[in-house]
Amino acid sequence: MDIPIRAEVWCHDGVAGRSTGVVFNAAKQVTHLLGQERGWQGAERIVPVRHVLRATEDVIFLGCTRLELMACDPFEEHEFVSVPLENRLSPENYRSVLDRFDD
Repeated sequence: MDIPIRAEVWCHDGVAGRSTGVVFNAAKQVTHLLGQERGWQGAERIVPVRHVLRATEDVIFLGCTRLELMACDPFEEHEFVSVPLENRLSPENYRSVLDRFDD
């Protein structure tokens, strides 16, 4: 499944925010979606990819409520390595981008 960046994120009970990135594990598998809550000071949350029901180019549908989303851990940038990615990459393209860091 492709996970778009800067897409609207919808929960069972409505729009929750926007996707801002993805998190990979050491095996280069997407494990989490980064989502920023709505509002000018919306917190950025780390959402387990298991919550993603489906995604289109513009919208990611999660299998949780907005309250459950708010219970996800906040994203702490200093705990992760940032890799610039295009707007939308397939899992195969994620791996090719990450392979550059193995050299």
